[in-house]
Amino acid sequence: MNVIHAWFEQRVAQTPEAIAIKCGPQSISYQTLNDCANHLALQLLQAGAKPEMRIALCLPRSIEQIIAIFAVLKSGSAYVPLDANQSSERLMWILQESEASLLVTSVTNQPLFESFKGTILHLDSINHDATPSSEQLLELEKIRSQTTGDNLAYVVYTSGSTGTPKGVMIEHHSVIHYCQWFQAYTDFSENHVVDYSSNYIFDFGITSSIAPLMLGATLVICSDEVKKDPDSYLRYLETEKIHLINITPSFFKTLLHTHTPQHGHLPYLRSIILGGENLPASDCHTWLSRFKDHVLFNEYGPTETTVAIAQHKITLENIDPTMSFIPIGKPGPTMQTFIFNEKLESVTQGEVGELYIGGTCLARGYLNQPQLTEKSFIQ
Repeated sequence: MNVIHAWFEQRVAQTPEAIAIKCGPQSISYQTLNDCANHLALQLLQAGAKPEMRIALCLPRSIEQIIAIFAVLKSGSAYVPLDANQSSERLMWILQESEASLLVTSVTNQPLFESFKGTILHLDSINHDATPSSEQLLELEKIRSQTTGDNLAYVVYTSGSTGTPKGVMIEHHSVIHYCQWFQAYTDFSENHVVDYSSNYIFDFGITSSIAPLMLGATLVICSDEVKKDPDSYLRYLETEKIHLINITPSFFKTLLHTHTPQHGHLPYLRSIILGGENLPASDCHTWLSRFKDHVLFNEYGPTETTVAIAQHKITLENIDPTMSFIPIGKPGPTMQTFIFNEKLESVTQGEVGELYIGGTCLARGYLNQPQLTEKSFIQ
């Protein structure tokens, strides 16, 4: 299985009636999620979807967002996530830069895309109850057989250090590799309940959206209102019996300062993945002293390396509260890290150098920026 949706479909076949996603009072099984994604994928194919094509998505964190992601992948195309909270100018720039001629969004977001010249599918007006015919399912199977691990899965736009947005192209095999590594180092299973509260325009969200569904777990979608209120978020973690969360060190510190005995001992929570910022060792020590059954993981990796390339497992036994920050840890399987000087020579201990990363985790490059790709992705 070398494509993302094949992993998901295997889970559908194994546990079709298991709950895939919960969102408030709503829930959807793996089978129904797959059926809805198949139906939308057929709509996308009729609208011109094909391998390597970029299809833009502008949807809030929801069951429908996940349906759309898998539908795009099933159509052989790659998705480009957009956030409706960004300016219309920024959204239109990404649509033009990514050469997306097809956009999936909601009627509510229509005013943001008045100048878009491509095709718009309104997800809230599509009838997901229609059952695909056997001929249509064969068409999807044909597309899947033509999609390989080297095909594009998504394009995420990141400003990086230059301030100019860059479209980072990630292929299926890189996501699958991350998923396998994530499963191994967290001891992840289909019994996990995972909080999905990240923004999908950052690949940080892969850890709590696509990856758990590829592994048969249940996602619980957290509303923006709850996530913005740390008190409500802590109560949500206990009410929804969340096992794993993926948050930034800044929000982790906020939770640490917000938590009181009234919030309970978070008995269901087991794993906290932290990334995106330096992680203060003192915060980790305080948290683990309070919650001795929890395990913390510090993940590191720029967008160009498909979510993360290194992780450090943090326990009370291996943490030094006097150090400033937690180390980024060691690279995962088939990932390499090197520290070179300006001449691309290895530095000795104590010398200053720059981190270089290699392996199956690397992006294809930057979309429509061959010179920058050649400069950043060296042979």
